[in-house]
Amino acid sequence: MAFIDASDLASDISHSYLRELHRIAVEGLVREGDPTPGQYRTVNVEIGQSKHRPPEHYSVHSDMSTLLDFVNQPAKTHEQLLHVAIAHHRFLWIHPFQNGNGRVSRLLTYAMLAKHGFVSPTGLRAINPTAVFGSDRNEYYDGLSAADRGLEDGEDSGLLQWCTFFMTGIYGDLERLRSLQNFDFVVSALIVPSLERFLSAGKITAIEREILIRAVLEESIKAGDIVDLVPGTPSQRSIALRDLIERRLLIPQKDGGRIYHLSLAPNELTPFIVGQLDALGYLPTILKDAI
Repeated sequence: MAFIDASDLASDISHSYLRELHRIAVEGLVREGDPTPGQYRTVNVEIGQSKHRPPEHYSVHSDMSTLLDFVNQPAKTHEQLLHVAIAHHRFLWIHPFQNGNGRVSRLLTYAMLAKHGFVSPTGLRAINPTAVFGSDRNEYYDGLSAADRGLEDGEDSGLLQWCTFFMTGIYGDLERLRSLQNFDFVVSALIVPSLERFLSAGKITAIEREILIRAVLEESIKAGDIVDLVPGTPSQRSIALRDLIERRLLIPQKDGGRIYHLSLAPNELTPFIVGQLDALGYLPTILKDAI
């Protein structure tokens, strides 16, 4: 995705560009690697969990040329997501590489979304195709299979089923992003429950939890702000903050400063934040093994 962000999005997506995405995505992988990173397949393949048989290897380049002509066509605003959805399916239908096609299809989708303006020029990734396609793998495969059957039967209903899945997923991902920009939601549904689990795991004390919650609610905290939580001398309050600072649960707003804010990562709290995101349904099932 960083490679795509650094690309000239005004240029057409080419064969060499896709092959470079493939090389980056699979090179060095063992179980999910490809014997020829960055090259179209020269053998026939079958797709697991699918009845579709991809085209013969000798037609891959020609089929990809046709697809890239479609990919690089301009699309009206109200047709852009349909444009991307159809291209994603067609890429997987061709299955141009021996392995790693899923990875490259998601990267192609991201590149097309970026070209259509769904990705900020500053690199803000508002949409991550992995989150969309990994949210329900069975529904993902069902949608692709329906589109495959539609192509074989000459019916539009299968492709419409796939496009509905795709656009519903994009909408859901944007809704999740919107909610994560709501301060009250983030505090009540994400941070406070994560800190409760952090406390239950014995990682912090009840007073430290209150200090961290206050740092969130007030957006920053200093020793003088916790007099009611840590009675006694200013030195005692500084000591109470010091452990949280050393563990990088609190970080200074500026170098050498004594005003701090809560840090969500990377530190001991991070796995609890990730776990709560999962509990909220904000992580795709494709990442389950990583939690």
